[in-house]
Formats: sequence, structure tokens, C-alpha cells
Amino acid sequence: MPLADILLEVWQETFLAIGYIGLILIIFEGGLTTRMDLLKQNFFLSMLAATTGVVFPIGLSYLLLYLGFGYGAVETFIIGAALSTTSLGTTFAVIGGASKDIDLSQTRIGAVLVSAAVIDDVSGLVMSSVIHDLGSLSAGGDVNLGWLIGRPILASILMAGLTPLLCKYVFAPVFRRFIEHHFAR
Repeated sequence: MPLADILLEVWQETFLAIGYIGLILIIFEGGLTTRMDLLKQNFFLSMLAATTGVVFPIGLSYLLLYLGFGYGAVETFIIGAALSTTSLGTTFAVIGGASKDIDLSQTRIGAVLVSAAVIDDVSGLVMSSVIHDLGSLSAGGDVNLGWLIGRPILASILMAGLTPLLCKYVFAPVFRRFIEHHFAR
């Protein structure tokens, strides 16, 4: 139990849920403030930075803890996943406060940093779901490990692919046909 079991478990679950809501809102802010033209131009670089930010801590944890000190594979993955998340709020604060003359979030490097941090935090949420599901392994029972790990990853990839398509081909025409004329007056 965190916090030396000072709080009741229901309070701990409440604070955890509030933390997840806050993280989702920060990721939402990152998506709103990212310039799509810069993201499209630098998508490969952003993905490379985000992948490095996730794979390097997990790989280093496996090298050091699993091979060096003999920790279990699941423990090592959890430690590496905890080390791989970036603080998107800190990224916004650094980019926002770095220069008084220019908004760095509207530059190439700012777009790469913010989009890499957003991708990194989204992958952190997915890994958090995987880690939560890995807890069911200790409960025993018949568990398919591949599906347990693959389900949140597959759901995230499908949402990332289907959401833009739904927005462009379903929601945008519905908005233009039924709602936009109310705002045009």
C-alpha cells in the first residue's frame, strides 16, 4: 500500500482515478496545442524520440536488474515502465518558460518535443493498463499472456487509426450538415 497505508483504500483509489483524469486532460492539452502541420512533417522524428524514451529505460532495467541482479521479468518490466514515462506538464512548463520572445511550442523542436512527450505518455497509460492486468497473473487461473498484453496495445492502435477517419468522414459531415449553420449566423 502506498503512503504507508495512511489512507483508506477507497481514498487511495479515488486519488488514483483523479490522477488518471488529470493525466488524460494534460495529454488532451498537448494534442490541442500541437501544430498538425509540424507534427506531420516531423512524425518520424517524434516517433523515434518517443520510442527511445520508452525502450531505453525498459531495456536498461532489463540489463541491470534482470540480468545483473536477478529480479523477475515482470518486476523489471514494471520498474522500466515506471521510469519511461515523461512528465508532459514539465515539458509544457519548460517549453513555455524557455523564451519570452518566441513560443517554442510553435517551432519544429517544440512540436517534436511535445508530440514525443504525448506519445510517450499515451504509451505510459497503455503500459499502466498492461501492468494492472499483469496483477491477475498472481491471482492464478487460466490467463493468456499474449492477449493480456496485446489487448490494450491493439485497442490503442485501433483508436489511433479509427479516430481520425471517424472525425473526417462521419463527424465532420454531420457537423457541417446539422450544426455549422447555427454558428454561421
